[in-house]
Amino acid sequence: MCKIKAHADIISNKKKKKTFAENIKYYRKEQGFSQQTLAEKCDIATNYLSEIERGQKFPSVEIIERLSRELNIPASLFFL
Repeated sequence: MCKIKAHADIISNKKKKKTFAENIKYYRKEQGFSQQTLAEKCDIATNYLSEIERGQKFPSVEIIERLSRELNIPASLFFL
């Protein structure tokens, strides 16, 4: 039973990360920002933002807060 729950949690986390990644990209484009522009505003590397948007990296809370501030979006919307 524990293995099934652990597997379900892994799948759930993957879906959450994918949703987060897709939403960062969506809101960036909605605001009309290029990856380079948003990365500069958030003081992160453009390559790192690209990896976030592709779901290859997951940012720290500090970076999530910066993205939220620069996109003028509550951070909670990134996860919906």
